[in-house]
Amino acid sequence: MKTIIINGIYSNYKGGNVAVIAIAKHAETLEELVIYECLYDCKTGGIGSVFARPLSMFADNVNILGIETERFKFVRMNEKAKIYTQEEYDNAWDAGGYRD
Repeated sequence: MKTIIINGIYSNYKGGNVAVIAIAKHAETLEELVIYECLYDCKTGGIGSVFARPLSMFADNVNILGIETERFKFVRMNEKAKIYTQEEYDNAWDAGGYRD
């Protein structure tokens, strides 16, 4: 399975970009879910809408008119993403700010 990059920008095969926010686990089944934000005016919620999709589906290919293509293709890193140092992460963890 391909690696999904948190804070990565991905293009959707239908057009438009999304920003991956996190990888979460379903509370009951523990299935991994990709949490992402629409960066375009998507039909189901508009710019800034946040969605969850099973990781297996996010990373899967789709067949469009007989051509296999990625459902979501990595484009670049999100420049707005905050990259935490290990010390910042540890301090936030101690304060209750992050949970894996």
